[in-house]
Order: sequence, then C-alpha cells, then structure tokens
Amino acid sequence: MWLSYALSLSVLVLSILAFYIYVISKKDAYRFFYPALVLFILFSIVPISYSVYVSFTNFKTGHLLERKDVVEIFATEKIIEKDSKILNYSILKYSQNYLLVVDKLSAVFKPTDNTITLSGADLLSPADGVKLSSSEVMKIIDENPNLIINHPTLGKYYFYRSDLLAKTGPRYLKDGDGGFTDVVTGEKLIEDKVEGQFKLAGEAIGPGYFTFVGLKNYKELFFDPATKFVFFKALSWTITWATLSVLLTFSLGSFLAVLLNDLEGKAKFAYRMIFIIPYSIPFFISVLIFKGMLNKDFGEINNLLSFFTISPVPWLENKLWARVSVLMVNLWLGFPYMLLVITGILQSIPKSIYEASSLEGATSFQNFRFLTFPLVLRAMIPLLMGSFAFNFNNFVGIYLLTGGGPVISNVSTPLGETDILISYTYRLAFEGSQGQNFATASAVSMMIFAIVVSITLLNFKVSKKLSN
Repeated sequence: MWLSYALSLSVLVLSILAFYIYVISKKDAYRFFYPALVLFILFSIVPISYSVYVSFTNFKTGHLLERKDVVEIFATEKIIEKDSKILNYSILKYSQNYLLVVDKLSAVFKPTDNTITLSGADLLSPADGVKLSSSEVMKIIDENPNLIINHPTLGKYYFYRSDLLAKTGPRYLKDGDGGFTDVVTGEKLIEDKVEGQFKLAGEAIGPGYFTFVGLKNYKELFFDPATKFVFFKALSWTITWATLSVLLTFSLGSFLAVLLNDLEGKAKFAYRMIFIIPYSIPFFISVLIFKGMLNKDFGEINNLLSFFTISPVPWLENKLWARVSVLMVNLWLGFPYMLLVITGILQSIPKSIYEASSLEGATSFQNFRFLTFPLVLRAMIPLLMGSFAFNFNNFVGIYLLTGGGPVISNVSTPLGETDILISYTYRLAFEGSQGQNFATASAVSMMIFAIVVSITLLNFKVSKKLSN
C-alpha cells in the first residue's frame, strides 16, 4: 500500500539526511533546520502524497482490501459437505487447557494444537471449567481456522460456527492461472481488474479490492452529470460563502475600527474590550451556543420574535435562512479579528496627512474615502486573501452549526444546502448513505488543495507587488 511505501521512503531519506547533517556536514544551521524538515515530510508531504494516491484509486466501501486479502478470503471460504452431519459443541476453559464437549464425547486441547481427537472418556470435570462465550470461541477459531476434530465414528470435522461442527470443504478452488472456480455451480470466477472485483455470471462476488483507476474520479467530478451537479453546487456555495464572509467581516470591522478610532479616553478602551469578547471565546463553544439560540422551537431568538408576534423562523431548516445563519454567526465570530488588525493599521497612519487634507478643506467623509480606506485596503489585501482561504476551508463553523444541512434530496452523493467543499468531502468519506467513498473524497480534497495553493501563490505575488 502506498502509505507504507511513502513512510518507508521518508524514513530512508530522513535517515540519510540525518547522517549527512550530524556526521558529515556538522553545520549548525542544518541541525536546527532538520527537526522542522522531519515534521514537514511526515505530517505534510506524506499525507498529501497519500491523498493524491487514493484519488487515483477506487478506494471506497466494497473496495477497501488489497487484492491478496480478497484472494485469501476466497481461498479460506468453506461450505458444508452434502453428507455432513451437524454437531453441537461447547468449549470449557480450565487453568491450562480447554475441553471440547460434543454430545457425550470430549477432548482436551490447546488452541495451538492442529488436531483434536474426541473420545468417550471422562477427561476433565465439566463442573470445574468455565464455558466460553461465543466471542471467546470465535477467537480460538480465528487463531487456528484449520484445526481438525477427529470424531471416532463420523471422521474429520471442523469448526463451522461458534456452536456447530461440520464437515467442510473449500467453496472456491484455485485454478492454475490464479483464478477460482465455484464448487457449487462449477463456473469460473471472472476477475475484473479494472473494477477490482471478482464476478460470477456477471455479478460481483465477495468483497472487491482497491486498484488504480487513473483519472476516473476527476472525470466524474467534471463530466458525470450527477456527480458534476453536486460538486459544482458545493463549489459555487463555497466561493459565495468565503467571499461574503470576508466582505461582511471586513466591512463591519472597518466600520467599528474607524468609529472607535475617533473616540477618546476610557470610552474607546471600553468599547474595544466589548467588541473583542467574541474573539476571546473558543470558536466551537460560540457556534454551539448559537445553534441552541437558533433552534426553531426552543431557541431564544425565536422566543424573542414570538414576543413581537412574529412567526418562528426556520433558521437551520430552510435553505435561505440556514445560509443566512451561518453567515451571521461567522460575522459575529470574525469581525473582532478585522477590528483588531484595522485598528492597528489606522494607528500607523500619520496624522500629518489628515492635517494637510483639512487645510484643503476636506470633509470627514472625503478623508475616509480618499485617504483612510485606500491606505487600509492596501495593507489589508494580503490578509483578506488569507481570510478567504481560511473561510474556504472553514469546516468547524459549518459542521457544528448546521451539519451542512438542510439535506438536498435526490442527489448522487450526500450534500446539504450549506455544505462547502470541505464538509462535502467529510460527508463523502464518513457519512455517505451508500458507504465511504475515500477515492472521490480525496479527489475533491485535491481540488481544494489546488485552489488554496493558487490563492496562496497569488497572495505572495500581490504582497510582493504592494511592498514595492
């Protein structure tokens, strides 16, 4: 599997680098740099490379095993022989041994034994033993599935269930070419290596295995009608959500920063402390509090509206109101950061430019429009782009408040009206009604990665340009 290969290669490369840095080179700069390089490779490069690998496979429910594991399942699957008599049994545990009891026969054994021979002799007192539960019996069977039980009159038996013995044989026989033939039907299993599945008469048999599928997952995102609809719906709302979140928090933060900047004395300090309170409360606690307040039936906001004879608003159940809710909660949690940053920028603007503009007869609005706002915006552009990238992946705010809902019905993959790409990825990987689809989730995560990297590179370019 790719992860084991990636980790092995990483350990090899890091070991060689460590030998070079600490034994051959002995440069102090490299020694300080090496621990950061280890963390970067193990916690960034390896996970990203694994996600890339999974996005090119069909790794999902029904295809979670490697091929060798699937082959082993077929090779070890048993069926009861036609002439087999089913026997009930129980296992008793003693201090050093186990006692297998089948009707009036019994045998002392250890889990490591290969053969058990039943006899009618009283070997151990049943009253002194402790009967094993079904799970304990299954553990013994799993440790030695081919354990032979010799019955004095019926011949060789095997464990069939945690309470039954039977004469069993392989369900599938291996062919010379590595395939299998079904003993019951006599038909040969056909292996579909593209799909990663063994088939019998065109129908999938047993679990599939994950295999390389190339660009299939990416093609589905852009060209499969059902998948494309869901992906682009999530993408469009993600862009809208990130854009509006940045604009709203920047607008409110700017307004309050400019307003408070003109205050004097203790009032300025008091108001600043009040507006910073949302920033001081842990993010997830604030979101959960708002989730309770926005409850349609018991939330305090609807209770307040009912006081004014206004009908309850389905804040988290309706598409429009759910999107308004997540934007407003994110505004509440995000504007203090903008307020703090913009306040610092305002305090760094020389007062002399305002004195010069006042000599020209400029009004307060003109000062804001032609001096304050351009200077603040120039300094804030890199931060706004970073805030956009943050909100693009703001999983916690969406998931804790609405869970991505309300859910959209009749879509090929699970999606809610407030799901952004990152929460959509989580749904694909862990909450799909049709199982876990890690392959498509990895493909979507790679698209998110590409978008965020593009924004970051653009941010670097803009920052460099603004610094000149």
